Amino acid sequence: MLDRPVVPRKPRMAVDRLRMKAIDIIGQECRGHILREFPSQWLNRTLEEILEAAKQGDRSARKATKLLKSGRFNK
Repeated sequence: MLDRPVVPRKPRMAVDRLRMKAIDIIGQECRGHILREFPSQWLNRTLEEILEAAKQGDRSARKATKLLKSGRFNK
């Protein structure tokens, strides 16, 4: 039997979340009215792409990141 390292659940979930599209994250974790403020050009992009663009200074990506991290839109 092969011994595989046990990967803790939280880091795996974080990696999975980075690969999810913003619209899927919003559907699972956020209230629907976030869509009124969320920049539409980022809806079909992964969280990883949004974070990278935000690091490079894209204002709409920074707004998208802020909205996804904000607790006020959580279900």
